[in-house]
Amino acid sequence: MFLRWLRFIVVHCIWDRQHVIVNMDETQLASVKHAGVGMISGRKRKRTDHRCSPRDPIDRHNTKVTFIAAVCDSPRLQPLLPQVILPRYTQHARPPADMLNNYAGFGHPFEFWHGTAGATTSGIIKAWLTRLRSVISSFNDSAWIVVVMDCDTSHLAVQILAHMRRLSMIPLIIPAKLTWLLQLLDVYVFGVLKKDMRLEELRKREASLTGTVERRERMQFATSCIRRTVINRDWSEAFNKLGYGNLHRPSTSHMQRYLPVGEIVPALPTLAEFADLISRPAHTEVTQRLHRMCTRAALDLLHAAPAASPAAGAHLPLPVSAAASRGTFMADHQHHDADDILRRFLHDQDHAPPVLSGHGLARNIFFNLNSREGP
Repeated sequence: MFLRWLRFIVVHCIWDRQHVIVNMDETQLASVKHAGVGMISGRKRKRTDHRCSPRDPIDRHNTKVTFIAAVCDSPRLQPLLPQVILPRYTQHARPPADMLNNYAGFGHPFEFWHGTAGATTSGIIKAWLTRLRSVISSFNDSAWIVVVMDCDTSHLAVQILAHMRRLSMIPLIIPAKLTWLLQLLDVYVFGVLKKDMRLEELRKREASLTGTVERRERMQFATSCIRRTVINRDWSEAFNKLGYGNLHRPSTSHMQRYLPVGEIVPALPTLAEFADLISRPAHTEVTQRLHRMCTRAALDLLHAAPAASPAAGAHLPLPVSAAASRGTFMADHQHHDADDILRRFLHDQDHAPPVLSGHGLARNIFFNLNSREGP
């Protein structure tokens, strides 16, 4: 049902129009830590023993951190997409000036939204969609935007879909309990990102005389890992692997293991199918409204004039950046022997793409602590 919905949008709505497909999702950063597993033989050790794992100093700026990630199928646009981080501070304290300067130094396109308690709400998602619309309009004001997101309650809500309609965005909802297979961020990005963060933490501990990670260092290596893994990486091939491109390409063969290509006929989901996708009862008024709003967005674009353009967003000055470079996926190493993999690795090291650094400062945005509906 999801692939039929996806093919309807791709084949009938956006195939002959300028467009971009964006996948968004949230993940926690503060809880990503190196396990530090190991064994010490002998008697039971005390906490004061130097061979025990040292305790890190308490970092009140890293109590809870949510990362709203965004990847798209355009390598030129990927380094410009806003990557939003929601930090929470103990007792909802306002970060000091030196910490704000530290955040700003992480560079574009990072954005730190304060006063959010480190969690997403419908107001934060609406603000994120508005920001995304402005960035993409500044990059290409004729591009239609398809936003792929899961059916979390903070994403799939009537006010969210109404706001997307005002922004001329087309929603595509990933079925419940299938994000491990159909959501690009879960399949390819977050696992690599968190593994990179754990390795970076391990390097920090090895370089430290006390074996600890200093305050504020976690945010530093988290943003550096996000820049390498998310911002400077071309994810267009990963979209094709999940069926967002031509389903007859060999790269989508792993999707054909679950469903033959011939059975994927482009079609919008019915009300019963939509309710099954999002695991909600079909007879409720909310489910029916959500179904009408999701299908209406695709039908409106289907019947729009060929030269129709989406609603224009606010134009922003975007930095000039090189296109993101293509990464290597686990599937790329299949059917290759060790010599081929080593040869490719050495070739990539000799012909490394230009490093994309942050142009300009990261944005610090403050939200209303009471409503959390906007800055």
